[in-house]
Amino acid sequence: MTDTNVQLGPTIQAAEALQPTKIDYDYNAAREAGLTDADIADYLAAETQYNIAAAREAGIKNLDVIKELSTVRDPGKAATLVEGINRGMTETGGMGLGAYGGFKAGVPLAAAASAAFPPAAPVTAPVVLGATTIAGALTGGYLINELNEYFFPEAPLRRGLYEGGRTFGGGILPLPVPYLAASRNAALGPAMHIRDYVKKQKGRLGKQSEFFKPLEATPAEKVLETVITRPTSFAALEVGAAGTSALAGGVSEELDPGNVLKRTAAEITGAIFNPAQILRITAPVIRPLKTAVSALTTEGRYRSLGRKIVKIL
Repeated sequence: MTDTNVQLGPTIQAAEALQPTKIDYDYNAAREAGLTDADIADYLAAETQYNIAAAREAGIKNLDVIKELSTVRDPGKAATLVEGINRGMTETGGMGLGAYGGFKAGVPLAAAASAAFPPAAPVTAPVVLGATTIAGALTGGYLINELNEYFFPEAPLRRGLYEGGRTFGGGILPLPVPYLAASRNAALGPAMHIRDYVKKQKGRLGKQSEFFKPLEATPAEKVLETVITRPTSFAALEVGAAGTSALAGGVSEELDPGNVLKRTAAEITGAIFNPAQILRITAPVIRPLKTAVSALTTEGRYRSLGRKIVKIL
């Protein structure tokens, strides 16, 4: 007879008890305080009696140990990047909507302030509009940040990847705005034509060109003209700037977590020195060099000789 009451192995409860206890640990604050992943892994291992020396000999990484021993959330690289992009887009969108609402609310206030004291209207109107627009942007940013904290908590284990995605999302969201503004600006095309006409006439008239004053475009008009004349190049410049800015900011955050000034400086530097911008700046120099080098080849010499023959004939 077999005794059915004899337990042949450990119970489920006993097996679960053998698993290390997860500690509710603030990984984000620890990294900002200067602790490395190795320091954090050592601390968690000491608190849970975890054999970290054997784990490292087996090839287990510090991040894996931290995930095993703490409640730190890690949705994975791709999901972290997507969360960062979503966070950046919603923050920029919230601030943009808030700024638009503040501007709309400020128009009647600015009119009332100008009517109350007309001599100061050139000063009071811009001040009131600026104040309401900034207040709206800050309010929109605060509200959307609170909603993000509730619905989309941060993934602190991969801070560099998250902050890089956040920068990229915030950078590409406003990209359609110039295209929309250019499509709705009916006077932009005629203004471009008039400026080109005056420029050509100034070159043809020689000494009399002093009577033709150049019509300078405003910075906003130059942006819209670029959107119309070179839409693909404009998009490449903006996306390239957002990409390199995100990369530089993400690397800075990974190396020095929580240092907002350093990350901002890295993002600005990355936006300025992006590949598309560098190609645009160096193109006038590279093009003549390519032409000169190609003229030294056999094919280039044949082409040059052919042009001379055609000119003689």
